[in-house]
Amino acid sequence: MICKKTIQAISGTTLFRYLRIWLKANTAIVISGFIVVSFLSFSVFQIVSLNETVMDTLEENGYKSYEAEIKSKVEGLIKELDELDRVYSKTDLTKSQKRELMLDFVGSKNFSDDNEEYFFVLKSDGSVLLSLLVQDGSKSGENAIALKDKNGKEYVKDIVEKASSGGGYVRYKLPKVGSPNQTDKLSYVKGYPKYDIIVGSGVYMDDVKNSIKKQRDKLFNQTVIHATLILLSLLAFFVFLVYKIFESTKRKIESQLETAKEMLKKEEDLKIFKQAIESTRNGVIITSSKAEDTKVIYVNKMFTEITGYGKSDIIGQNCRILNEGTSDQQTKQIIKQAIEESKSVKATIKNRKKDGTLFYNDLFISPIFMDEDSDAKYFVGVQNDVTESVYLRDELEKRVLEIEKLKDSAELKLKKLFDASSEAIFFIKAENNFEKMRFLDANEEACR
Repeated sequence: MICKKTIQAISGTTLFRYLRIWLKANTAIVISGFIVVSFLSFSVFQIVSLNETVMDTLEENGYKSYEAEIKSKVEGLIKELDELDRVYSKTDLTKSQKRELMLDFVGSKNFSDDNEEYFFVLKSDGSVLLSLLVQDGSKSGENAIALKDKNGKEYVKDIVEKASSGGGYVRYKLPKVGSPNQTDKLSYVKGYPKYDIIVGSGVYMDDVKNSIKKQRDKLFNQTVIHATLILLSLLAFFVFLVYKIFESTKRKIESQLETAKEMLKKEEDLKIFKQAIESTRNGVIITSSKAEDTKVIYVNKMFTEITGYGKSDIIGQNCRILNEGTSDQQTKQIIKQAIEESKSVKATIKNRKKDGTLFYNDLFISPIFMDEDSDAKYFVGVQNDVTESVYLRDELEKRVLEIEKLKDSAELKLKKLFDASSEAIFFIKAENNFEKMRFLDANEEACR
């Protein structure tokens, strides 16, 4: 941009030369920018295309992984039963008593968080010994060899046959616990001849499909993030402006956090502290330590107004509930690392309210240490909804660029009119003393 002092200090010919150099420089910048944007756009396209291939491979390997997992679980359990057998062999227990103890041990082995995946045990004749394998009212000890699924498949019979041939996979339909509808299930079974039992475990295929879908979605989100970060690298020069916009908010948040940490150390000041953070215009959240999976133990009123979550909705939950469905993986990783290292962290992250609305959260998290412990016992976070500031910043940047373009265009038009005028035009600096008046510029007509 050409400032007023520069125009006054150089002649018309020099100004024209300066404008030509300025235009060439900006043309080079525009061309370079176009080349960079084109290259980055092509790179993003290649990343997305590669991602589709990777996701297809992920889905194929996902099914194989679940098959291998249930097989590994069953074979691992067989090895544990061998260890128990070696221990029981040194006792006076009868074979029947040993088997009962083994059944109790198998019953305690549950490797699914939602209790829908489990071990089941049958006798080699198809009698049910353990678990919810049969859900039609058959009781433990009853023979289920003739049971059929809704397609008429005698799945218990298939299980016995597979187990007797050294183990294998069986597919059949079976309702989930608490559901009357039958759904596809894959089980791996293997016999344990020494005690005349069959051990098996399985997964419902709709659970497998949902899990694979989540992995595909996660991979897709990561790809989108990477592509976005590449494009946003062109806008890096706005970092300083963004820093200035949020600097004042950061100072306020840091001050509030320091006050909060001091109050938490004194039990007699708890009431004052609670009233203070309930009254603040920033959202405040306190969680337990990372050893307890950072569960929420307190939020103030402003937090509920910002996020839409009531206290009963959020307390006891993991604070990751605010990040569900968002794609800001890099910021999440920064916050996660800071928590693992018991350090403070400042970040602006995109969160989701209870109603699904996305908002920009200016967040500051700080650890709380008790009794000089090396690890934090609690974490306190202060947040502020800066969505409007972010949008205003973006709009401001857009308007500034528009104004710069208009100003440059106006200066160029004025210079052209000045040089092309058929009238002689002089620019003279006015002074009280005529002798001190100084000639500044003149057009071509005035020089003739």
